[in-house]
Amino acid sequence: MCAARPSSPDHASSLQVKQRLGGKRAALSVAHKLAREAYHTLGELGDQALIPRRPPHRRLNWPASCAPGRLNR
Repeated sequence: MCAARPSSPDHASSLQVKQRLGGKRAALSVAHKLAREAYHTLGELGDQALIPRRPPHRRLNWPASCAPGRLNR
């Protein structure tokens, strides 16, 4: 995520901080805002946030020419 991009939801606040305090401080300000939001989101989830997510099992269908262990020459 890059708050410096015009399409970012944090773009306006990043520009204000950058004009007042400089670019590095603006980046730290956005990082602090994201950390604060993540903290509160995880707090709302409670113990559910600690349950590991098991990725779905996917079977890869490799073309014969790209099969693992086969050299493409």
